[in-house]
Amino acid sequence: MTGAIRRFSLNNESIMNESPKTGKPYSIWLTLLNLELAAVCFFIPAGRFQVDLGFYRFTTGHDAYKMFPLLFLTWFFWRRGERKPWAEARCLEPLVFLLVCSILGGAASIDGYQALTESLELLCYVLFYLILCDLPWGRLHVGWLGGAFVAGNFYLCGKAVQQWLLSGGGDGLPRIHAAFDHPNQLGAYAVLGVPLLAWLASRSRAKWQSILTGAATAGVCGAALLSMSRAACLGLAVCGVVYFVWGDSAQRRVCLAFAGLAALGMIATLPWVGPRFMELFSGASATGGDSRLFIWSGLLDSTAHALPYFGEGMGPILQDRLNNWIATAPETHLPLSQWGPHSLYLALLLSSGLPGLFALIWLAWIAGGLIRRCPPVERAALAAGGLGLMTHQLFMFSITQGNLFLAMLGLIFIAEHRAEREGSS
Repeated sequence: MTGAIRRFSLNNESIMNESPKTGKPYSIWLTLLNLELAAVCFFIPAGRFQVDLGFYRFTTGHDAYKMFPLLFLTWFFWRRGERKPWAEARCLEPLVFLLVCSILGGAASIDGYQALTESLELLCYVLFYLILCDLPWGRLHVGWLGGAFVAGNFYLCGKAVQQWLLSGGGDGLPRIHAAFDHPNQLGAYAVLGVPLLAWLASRSRAKWQSILTGAATAGVCGAALLSMSRAACLGLAVCGVVYFVWGDSAQRRVCLAFAGLAALGMIATLPWVGPRFMELFSGASATGGDSRLFIWSGLLDSTAHALPYFGEGMGPILQDRLNNWIATAPETHLPLSQWGPHSLYLALLLSSGLPGLFALIWLAWIAGGLIRRCPPVERAALAAGGLGLMTHQLFMFSITQGNLFLAMLGLIFIAEHRAEREGSS
């Protein structure tokens, strides 16, 4: 496996812009940085990774940002020996603005400690994005990260198959969550993971690399179907439409093949998946219960009138506010401590106010412009990931759970550097 990952080169030329070779471009610190980033890329899809050492058992990888202190320290030592200007990071300003909004909202929150803890996590993500923009990206470096990412997706597929077999292979099929904490998190990852794998396939040099990424893509799509996440299926459908419209003839054929496989999968699992999707039609017209429109309107009515300018802070405060509303509205028939706002846009409005929502729109605007400037063969996959994620998060609030924010930053970073290379060629 180690040799395969090492040889996972995505193009004959350097995929990212090479920085000027100053002194020791392949120093030990740069090597360590790439190994640590490869571990992060593995854990983005792998989720919770359990290790057994005799009588001692521990889990890692679910919150990859907890590994960042070592990453930041390595970056510091590598940066100290470099003589190069800081790289331009076009999406840094909206990310920093969102961070400032979250800090201001957390400072005035009734649960300030937890809210500021969430802001600290967001700070780690901002620094992670800055590291990605600052490093020199050669073929070997991207090969390690791409190979680790594909390996993580195969681990995800293995966990999904294991849960399928333990469930009896379809007898009273439960919702599969693989190595994530909840099936909806698995579905949310699939909306980003599938386009990222499609981008890797478009940059693959050898046929065996395309086969590996294609197999991983099919496995992630199957796992997303077994998660029974309706928002994920909608997001993946948007991904497929965008990929078909913006792709070339070869990409359209691949898209049609995956659409056919998805249709066969839906037919095979219809007795279990069908009833869950039929709930959409009953829930959409309902005036109570778990209707998204009912939850959104009730939450806004109970909180909007007293919402601070920068919101009430990130973290459990959003769930607490929703539980307070559920307790005073028995017609919801919802259990306490089980629901969030179920919309990224609503959650961001409540946690960071209108400025935080503006920061998200600003980030999406810049990312969209970068994607439009990418090479045509890669634009379809990146646009599919961006639009699919925006659609998915309209009905879910999971981007800050697990390592999904890292996957989003990875997609943005790829779009930025590919756009820069296309502009300089």
